[in-house]
Amino acid sequence: EHPTADVTIGMNKIWESVDAVVKSGGWDETVFLLTWDDWGGWDDHVATPNVEHTPEGVQLAYGPRVPLIVFGGPVKPGIDSRWSNHAGIPKTVMQLLGLPKLGVDRVDNDPGLADLIDPALHNPAPPAYGSQITLPAPPQPARKPNPLPAPPAASSTPVAPVVLRGGGTLPPPNDVPLTTTKP
Repeated sequence: EHPTADVTIGMNKIWESVDAVVKSGGWDETVFLLTWDDWGGWDDHVATPNVEHTPEGVQLAYGPRVPLIVFGGPVKPGIDSRWSNHAGIPKTVMQLLGLPKLGVDRVDNDPGLADLIDPALHNPAPPAYGSQITLPAPPQPARKPNPLPAPPAASSTPVAPVVLRGGGTLPPPNDVPLTTTKP
């Protein structure tokens, strides 16, 4: 789904995958976490919060926001405007499957998104792959946009270095530091 590629190829692959789950009878127990490895552009009107930093005091920038769509039979409908990061994805999987801590502080301490799931829900399955979809008329009156999410209230916390198998550690990111002193 990157320019100049045809985005319908990726869209169809997602729809085919969802359709396979529906046809297998697994829709009611399946949670999809759909995200992208990029964002929609360089213009974001929401400032990046200073939430994490390396032991050397370099801010780990969240960067532009990346969409995450959570859907499936047991997923609560709605929009969740909380701040999160990519560590929330493995944390959510761990929560839903009852897995033990991973031993990576950033993942283990993430709140996750399991509260978006209600096993008692049975949302209807989407239309079969290749179906003609007619969009409903927009609501009248038009909905007001959600307010901007409040930035995380916590002060910046240090992130432990990544320890390699041989005992060494990875160096801090070589991004341009947004802060140069420890908070």
